[in-house]
Amino acid sequence: MRIEDLDRVAPLGEKYGPRMITAPLCFTVPYVQMSLDSFPVEFLNLQLEHVTIAGKDLLGEYTVDPTFLRLGCERELKGTVLQLQQYRVRAAGKMDELPEILHEAFSALTPVLRALLVLAKVEVPRSRPRLVSVTGSAYGCDVSPFQRLLDQRLSGRRLHPTEHRAVFERFLKTAMRLAEIVDQMSL
Repeated sequence: MRIEDLDRVAPLGEKYGPRMITAPLCFTVPYVQMSLDSFPVEFLNLQLEHVTIAGKDLLGEYTVDPTFLRLGCERELKGTVLQLQQYRVRAAGKMDELPEILHEAFSALTPVLRALLVLAKVEVPRSRPRLVSVTGSAYGCDVSPFQRLLDQRLSGRRLHPTEHRAVFERFLKTAMRLAEIVDQMSL
């Protein structure tokens, strides 16, 4: 993408940024074609969530290869497991940052949950609570830590400090289980 093209689109950021509307992603057809294998989870989620305002629907023309999608899900899940384990060791028993860490980890996994449902050939719900419950059903996993984090966020209340460790442990176990399932998945 040329700088001149980005300069033409830049005023939209000033107009829509204060309204909390995400800045548009700007890419070319060749960029999409050469990136479907590198960013399968990301492009799948763009396909599921995007709205074409004008012009041709470029994302609708492409199919994300299930093999690359499976590998992308596995990479994201195993990366989350490693990050959570590293946090636990680094925290040395202090759990001050745990609520924020859990919410960041869950936000990062949301696109993966959508991709997992596509791999399972299950319709992807738009709402996050439904996404979590359908993923749990499709893969036979305990998604209660994800549900607890969602409930907490929707209610506006913080997790009680005594819950932090239990939610963390269940979250880590669920992420590990999903990683195992995806690792053993045959397409």
